[in-house]
Amino acid sequence: MGHRVPLFNKSAPVSRGMCAAGRRLTLKFLLCINSGAVVLFLVMIYIFFPTWAELSPLMDMFEGRLEVETGRRAGFTGLLGKKPVTALVSGVGQVNTAQAATAVLQGGTAELVVMGGCAGAYAGSGLRVGDVAVATEEVYADLGVSTPDGWLTLEDIGLPLTGSDRPGVSRPDPGRRFNRFPLRVESYEAALKAACKGGIYFGPFLTVSTVSGTRERGDTLYKRFGALCENMEGAAAAQVSLLYDVPFIEVRGISNLVEDRDMGRWDVAAGAANCARAIEGFVAALGQAI
Repeated sequence: MGHRVPLFNKSAPVSRGMCAAGRRLTLKFLLCINSGAVVLFLVMIYIFFPTWAELSPLMDMFEGRLEVETGRRAGFTGLLGKKPVTALVSGVGQVNTAQAATAVLQGGTAELVVMGGCAGAYAGSGLRVGDVAVATEEVYADLGVSTPDGWLTLEDIGLPLTGSDRPGVSRPDPGRRFNRFPLRVESYEAALKAACKGGIYFGPFLTVSTVSGTRERGDTLYKRFGALCENMEGAAAAQVSLLYDVPFIEVRGISNLVEDRDMGRWDVAAGAANCARAIEGFVAALGQAI
């Protein structure tokens, strides 16, 4: 077990083989001391998991693991491969995820945000329990309007989630986005495939407020969007990362199929463990470039 400190607390203890967080003025960093060598990291990878059950398989993969808390979210920091990484439990749902991502990204130390955890795969996707999938796009699947003639997207009703049409806006504008947030996975595709030895699936993910507990609902969403799986957080993390212009990757382990709800057929442990192994391998592949 590591020691628990607030992330970016200047008084955090530093010892051989351990990592501590420090702050000087507004500059946040991770200081690591290993074998007498001091390494100062000005940026790091942040990984979010909705629950402790989904984060826990990654814990023992850290080198010099230190318990941390940032943005009122608890987790661990240290080296994963050769990369400085902080993994936090962001909480279930879109609001928790947006708050956690904003708290982290406002600090300006993130080079990459990764969303991990489990997901439910649609029957038409061909995925099975235990498979690992990577989002090429995140979609708010139930944010819109239900009408007698069918469901309307935010674009249908002219309400963008990002971008501004107000004249004189000087801040960087991420562009108009409605329900869909395309993800820039091309730069990381080779590392992701290497992490799973080719056994990984790429495609759209859906973010929902109410998970699908019937095969009928799952089939409806699959036909509407052609997505691989659904979760309750990813689009919020993608949106906040876009606003801060930080690359975002989402990796999920499949814990169940979207069918008439029967938790006896679920395997959350396998989904979480396979997701953690994929993320560890992915980060390690990135670290080989150091």
